[in-house]
Amino acid sequence: MTNFIFRKATRSDLDELANLAHELNLFHDDATKPDPTQLEKDWDYFDIYVVTEHEKILGYLSGFSYYQFHAAIKGYKIQNIHVTESSRRKHIGNILMKNVISLKCAEGIRRFSLDVDPENYIAVSFYESLGFEKRPNTHLTYGLRDENLEKFMSDLD
Repeated sequence: MTNFIFRKATRSDLDELANLAHELNLFHDDATKPDPTQLEKDWDYFDIYVVTEHEKILGYLSGFSYYQFHAAIKGYKIQNIHVTESSRRKHIGNILMKNVISLKCAEGIRRFSLDVDPENYIAVSFYESLGFEKRPNTHLTYGLRDENLEKFMSDLD
């Protein structure tokens, strides 16, 4: 039996998270490796959640809250989600998405968005399976809101 733990990341996770972010960047043909010192300086600008097993991070989700003034609605932008290659197909992505969306809904957030390369068919299929829809007039942006968000939340019960 696996003992996955979902939790909010801490500053002590930054070295490991920087390595995982570098791994994600390499997947996207980008050699950038985030500097943990800079991430610590910018800590208040993002949320980051992790799934661990035996204190090792298997995957993370980073994002940030925003406010759509014109609609008077709180939103959440999922910036990155990454699961280590050896931990894929263990539902780590599901654990991250379901827990983060549930937490953010409890904070009153009603719109979720993310960008995904439309040629990343596995990611697109994953997000669509959760109820995300391609936003009209956009090339990359997918959203979860309204009746799809309500269905998502009811499926958690």
